[in-house]
Amino acid sequence: MEVVMSRKVGLWIDHRSAFIVSIDERGLTTSVIESHVEPRFRFSGGSRSSSAHGTEVASEQKRDKRYMHHLERYYEQVVDAVADARRILVLGPGEAKVELKNRIEKSRVKMKPVVNVEPSDKLTEPQIVARIREYYKYFE
Repeated sequence: MEVVMSRKVGLWIDHRSAFIVSIDERGLTTSVIESHVEPRFRFSGGSRSSSAHGTEVASEQKRDKRYMHHLERYYEQVVDAVADARRILVLGPGEAKVELKNRIEKSRVKMKPVVNVEPSDKLTEPQIVARIREYYKYFE
């Protein structure tokens, strides 16, 4: 008789990194995925061009496009890391947690996991592990 593994995942994510906690019959494991995304720069005073052809605006659009492309690759890595989970708890301070949830729901994983999102301030790794263990106590 084959034993079906039931993997539960919790993660804390922002645009810089994702700290992933996996819980299954074998125990608890953690991993980190770094985004390597360059920070977004916003210029004060809007995006006015000092030249007649708008080279500053074009340059800013190019940076934004590159930023979004890096984020997309980062989210793909995180989705791949949690693809076989039955349940996923996503924690984080900003919009990355919702962006990841949407990405998971649109992904082509065979079995769609149950994804819950909760806001969270910056937490240490032990705090993240404790929060995720506490959350999954209710599903045992």
